Amino acid sequence: DFNVIAGLPYNYEVTGLNQYGEGLSGKALGFQVPNGTVTGWVQTVNGNPVPNALVTLMPMQGFSAKFGPMDGGFTDTTGSGLPSMLPVSNDPWTITFWIKTSAGSTANAGILQFQPFPFNIRNTASGQEGIAVDMGGAPLCSANFPAATKNDWHHVALSYDGTLRLFIDGALSALAPAASIPSAIDMKLGARTDSNGWAGLLDELRIYHRHLDEIDLGEVMEGTASSFTQGLQFYWKMDEEKGVKSFDVIHRTKLYFCGAAFNSDRPAVRTAATTNNDGYYRIESASYGTGTTFLA
Repeated sequence: DFNVIAGLPYNYEVTGLNQYGEGLSGKALGFQVPNGTVTGWVQTVNGNPVPNALVTLMPMQGFSAKFGPMDGGFTDTTGSGLPSMLPVSNDPWTITFWIKTSAGSTANAGILQFQPFPFNIRNTASGQEGIAVDMGGAPLCSANFPAATKNDWHHVALSYDGTLRLFIDGALSALAPAASIPSAIDMKLGARTDSNGWAGLLDELRIYHRHLDEIDLGEVMEGTASSFTQGLQFYWKMDEEKGVKSFDVIHRTKLYFCGAAFNSDRPAVRTAATTNNDGYYRIESASYGTGTTFLA
């Protein structure tokens, strides 16, 4: 089927026919992961290239993943030939995501868990809401969201380079020495971790096998990434809209939902890219479909 639009869902129905008649029909959901690409060139009035310019598309688009207190998700790289979720011990990495915690989520409930040695990202105390990090149950660092916006969208980044740093909305909020964090081959979300009860929305889940700092996070928070983004190993945009799984942009690694569902409530992240030294940009994962005018 070549006449499909990236990012739009389709219902397919198949019926078997032979000399004895027609069999029962089977119906299934089909779609292409949003994979439209927009390219262009930014130059001055004199024709000189403009490097390192952030180009964003409007209107904004996309979805997030909504979790109830008993909803979860999982993915793993076991036997896939893909990189592990977290690299070998002592190698740098960064995890980033947008999160919107529902009021009344259980204290210490699991948001993300990396295995086999459990490395956990959890909700903080119910009524405060925030991020707490532990390894095998031993607390490492934590920070609450601002009280006035605790149930709004917040950007979370956790980086490691021998020291664990927790950033909330781009600002360093906590840090802790961590001599070694073991490699992880699979990842669990929500109720699939060892502690259910977290409820809310998750979006733009990225795993970099490099260290990001405050300077990098401004661009990460503003716009989407692409398959050319340095050090990006896994990236779930949660933009499929339909179905029970999300596909990683880099390797198409499947993130399976266990009760979670796509939702139109999403953070203000624009589909974007940065121009290279020659002024060219390549924006991936655009899915405006036909008949829609968009601006760069």
